[in-house]
Amino acid sequence: MATKESTKALSEAVGELDAAREAAKLKLHLLSMDARRTWDEIEDSFLSLKQSLAQQSEKTAESSAVAARELARSLRKFVEKHL
Repeated sequence: MATKESTKALSEAVGELDAAREAAKLKLHLLSMDARRTWDEIEDSFLSLKQSLAQQSEKTAESSAVAARELARSLRKFVEKHL
């Protein structure tokens, strides 16, 4: 049962991360070059995390959900600061 809950939490965290990413991409054209470099780093982290999540087993779903939420928070802070 806990595995299904962890998997659901991970899925929700990735959905939250996807939504934050898409919202930021809509405003990307307004970013300065410094902000654009930071965005590229966040985007690379996002793509790497998403690929890693697809390859990980359910045993690591909970820790992956935490990592996804932390990245989502970083993305939201970035958007608040630069947009």
